[in-house]
Amino acid sequence: GTQHISEVLNDLGNQVEELMKSKAEGKVLRIPTGFYTLNYLTYGGFNMGNLVVLAARPSVGKTAIMLQMAKAAAIAGKAVNLFNLEMTNTELAQRMIFSTGKVTPLQMARGDVEWDDFELASAEFTKEPMYLNDKVRTLEDIKSRIILNNQACKCDIAFIDYLGLIKMNSKIPLSQAIAEATSELKHTAKDCGIPIVLLCQLNRSSASEKRAPEMHDLRDSGGIEQDADAVLMLERAGDDEE
Repeated sequence: GTQHISEVLNDLGNQVEELMKSKAEGKVLRIPTGFYTLNYLTYGGFNMGNLVVLAARPSVGKTAIMLQMAKAAAIAGKAVNLFNLEMTNTELAQRMIFSTGKVTPLQMARGDVEWDDFELASAEFTKEPMYLNDKVRTLEDIKSRIILNNQACKCDIAFIDYLGLIKMNSKIPLSQAIAEATSELKHTAKDCGIPIVLLCQLNRSSASEKRAPEMHDLRDSGGIEQDADAVLMLERAGDDEE
C-alpha cells in the first residue's frame, strides 16, 4: 500500500474532479443529517468513512434522532441500513409512522387508527431506500451484512442501535471488547466508504452531577472516543431550563 506522494495527490485530484462534477450535476456530496445546524457543523453532513457516535442516557431520544437522520438520508437518495438490536423491525417501523404525526401511539394501542391516515404516513417511507434488520446479534453479523449490502449498492449509510446490545467476546474485559468493536466498525466504514452511526449509552455521572455530558461519560470504554470521528451527545433539559 506504499505510494509516492505524487500518486496520492493525483488520486486526490481525481476525487476533487469527481466532487466538482457531482456538484455541477446537483448530486448530494455528503449525507445530510436531517438537522440544519448539524449539517452546518459537519460541512454538509456525514462524510464517507466516518464513524459517528450518538450517545445519551436511556429514554432521552437516541432512536428518535436516529430515525430523523435515516429519513433525511433516504430522501436524499442514499440507501439506509438500520440494524435494530433493541426492537423488532415492526416496532421500529411503528416509530417511523408515529414520527409523521398522522398516527399516534394512543390510536395504535386502542385500535382507533384511521386507515387513510395510516396509508398517508406509510407513503412517506414505502418508496425510500431503507433496509431494516433485527436479526443481527454479533459484530461479525453486522460487519458482513454492511459489506454485502454495500457491494450490492444497498448501503450508503448504516445505523446501529445500539453498541451495548452487540454480543461481545466474553473472554476479554468488557472495555477491551468494546474498544475492539468500535475499531472494527471504524475500519468497516473506511473500507466501504460509508458513514456508520453507532448509538451508545452514557453513564450516570452527568445526570447525577446535573451537568452537560462530556466525552469521558461514554459508557464502558475510552476506546469509543478514540475511534469516533464525531461524537454527538443528547441532553434532556432540566425543569429550570428553557
